[in-house]
Amino acid sequence: MINKRFLFALSLLLTPLLAQDKILPTSLNALYNLFYLHNQEALNSSRGDLKSYPLKESFWLRANFTQQANANTPTLLSSTTQSLLAQAGYDHAFTPKGGKNFLGFSLSYAYSWIDLSSQKAVANSLSIALYDSYVANNHFYIDSSLFYTLLLPSNLPSNPLAHHLGASFEIGQKFIFSSILFFQPLLKTSIGFIPSLTLTSNSSTLTTQNSIPLFLKSGGYFGVDFFGGVRGDVRLGAFFDSDFFFLSSPKLNQTQLSSRESYRLELEFATNIHASKNFRLYFGAKTSFFGESNITYGANLGMRFLFGGSTYQQPPKRGYGGSDTRTMKAIQQNLRYEGDVSIARVEERTHLTEEQVEEKYTTQAKRNSPYVQDDIKYAKRQRYLRESSQWIDIKKNEENYQNRNTPQMQVRDIGVIRDYHKRELERKYGKD
Repeated sequence: MINKRFLFALSLLLTPLLAQDKILPTSLNALYNLFYLHNQEALNSSRGDLKSYPLKESFWLRANFTQQANANTPTLLSSTTQSLLAQAGYDHAFTPKGGKNFLGFSLSYAYSWIDLSSQKAVANSLSIALYDSYVANNHFYIDSSLFYTLLLPSNLPSNPLAHHLGASFEIGQKFIFSSILFFQPLLKTSIGFIPSLTLTSNSSTLTTQNSIPLFLKSGGYFGVDFFGGVRGDVRLGAFFDSDFFFLSSPKLNQTQLSSRESYRLELEFATNIHASKNFRLYFGAKTSFFGESNITYGANLGMRFLFGGSTYQQPPKRGYGGSDTRTMKAIQQNLRYEGDVSIARVEERTHLTEEQVEEKYTTQAKRNSPYVQDDIKYAKRQRYLRESSQWIDIKKNEENYQNRNTPQMQVRDIGVIRDYHKRELERKYGKD
């Protein structure tokens, strides 16, 4: 009984000392969680469905609340970080051949509450990013971004300022099945640079040299597109998410501290709503498991306001080739031009892409759609006008043929022949 009491008293005495040795590594890990906060989202999904935007200018807002948790380990205390992240950005759409390109910038601010077991702290973080997104007509996209993040912690040991300069790159493609189902795999990587940090608590000091964080994310979404009065999509995602902080000779009281490596499985729910031509709304939720640092829960809400000119490119006009002769080639060129104009009119009226319009034309199940019926009525009207014009020409030609032997027609023909020969003589020998 005495031995048990002695061991219990000894554990009470050593627990604060052991916890004190973990304060600095746990504080450093909390800073890493804040860096991860600004890099956790896939670039494409965090800005909505860019391909569906019909206008060139857009301004967007986004809010994200996330709780990250760390379990108690041999080197770290259990900790919890709650963060409220607000973002705003602007981008301009260019229309290169084969897709759309969005160039923009964003500003982010996050306020975080950090619970380090027996110690409470808060932190402010600011981030600015320049991004470029290319979305092809076949739904393949490439996103890239350059960003800078500044952390301003409070109540942490020595409250160090932390800087993070980085770049991210993401590729993915949306595969559509049965007109409404889709699968969208993606791969994202982000790498950066963090200058050396020094944290001091009582007699302990933790110093890290320049470090290189690396973030990797791979997985995909499976979702459903919905149509009707309000268009949009609903998607579920599963991702393998990881982050690495490679430290250069970190030391804690001359004791080597290992670099952080965290692997997790992330599940996500997201939706995009095309409320109107000028307004988009998107929101989602996520959680993650099995990592050294996990997202207990997270929720986000975003909106985008569209304005400016249309991103649709008017097809080049095809005429008769500068000739007054009605050749078959010229007629075919003109018919193709009229078809392009008809499709363009449907795109501008319904804000659909060229592939979506073609799908509405070719899908037999949608033959009763109001879009197709409207265009059919227009095509019938155009055909009626063409046939009426052709009938007028045919009728006039028939009258001329029937009256070819009348004196009036013969005199006219003689005059036409005389004028033709006169022009030929003037062309060869010049005018008198």
